[in-house]
Amino acid sequence: MRYLILVSILLFVGASADVPQIPRTWQVNLDLPPAQRWPWAAMIPIYNETLQKTVLLLEKFIPARLEPIVESIALDLLPYLGDFGDEIVEFSKVSGISLGKSIALNLVYEIEASCTSIVAQDSNGHIWHGRDLDFNLAKVLRGLVVDIQFMRKGQIHFQATSYAGYIGVLTGMRQGKYGISLNQRSDGTIIDNVFEALFVPGVRPSAWMIREVLDADNLNYATAVATLHTTPLPAPCYIIVSGVEAGQGVVISRWRNGGDLWHLNLGKQRWFLPQTNDDHWKPPADNRRAAVIAGMNAIGQKNIDLDGIFKVLSTPPVLNPNMVTYTTLMSAATGNYTAFVRFLNQ
Repeated sequence: MRYLILVSILLFVGASADVPQIPRTWQVNLDLPPAQRWPWAAMIPIYNETLQKTVLLLEKFIPARLEPIVESIALDLLPYLGDFGDEIVEFSKVSGISLGKSIALNLVYEIEASCTSIVAQDSNGHIWHGRDLDFNLAKVLRGLVVDIQFMRKGQIHFQATSYAGYIGVLTGMRQGKYGISLNQRSDGTIIDNVFEALFVPGVRPSAWMIREVLDADNLNYATAVATLHTTPLPAPCYIIVSGVEAGQGVVISRWRNGGDLWHLNLGKQRWFLPQTNDDHWKPPADNRRAAVIAGMNAIGQKNIDLDGIFKVLSTPPVLNPNMVTYTTLMSAATGNYTAFVRFLNQ
């Protein structure tokens, strides 16, 4: 099915400047100790030049005068970061990027990323989920987009689309359970949110929590949504979840504690949920929501599938050539998980 989608997508983009490309896939072995899980030795030579450019651009989000403070705090808190901290330590050793900057990079992505996510139910009760991930540093970050297969006992445990050097999950799927995407929700400054992630006891970065939810064997759709809804976070965000059964789709508009739940509801003609970077109960700040609604209604519930969602996500202004880094399409029920790097050669 993945290849049929790819052919359909290539026909759709036609002569546009965007030629979607499948990112390189890497495997992370969760059965190994944290320092041995990621294939950093193989990854760094491929991505090192782009990683170094990304580090130089860190000042765009964390002022240079505060970088030493953030790095110092990050180092002091390293013992409390658990396995994730050990994974970042090994990345720092292999890449040569300072440990403080490596930790800071792993906090900035989720706080700054803009995006559009869609979860929909077709007329047969199938659930489909897609997302564009936008970022102000798109031209650099496109070169870091990777697909990650998190492995346990020699099998794919869950999948994610990410950036090389980033250990959290902004977009991921556990086959047979759920798919999750994270959208940025503006509230407070980036540096405020970074400091809260470092200072406040019991607070976990959103993307680390999502990775833990995808990894957990004891969660189903309902309990995963409850966990994503109630776990304290360093910054507000939108968490979009798709399940495997009819009706299993929700947008969680998170505050640092708690949040709003917006579910699929066919009784209210709500067969899809369009989530950009605005609260769904407020007027949007841009035209993306309206474009998604128009595109989805034009396709219709009877005909919607991953191909249709890709077309909606590829229609301006939903698709922003200056900011989009990748598009991911997923169905936890069918196991289809396909990501595309956008405008890689632009």
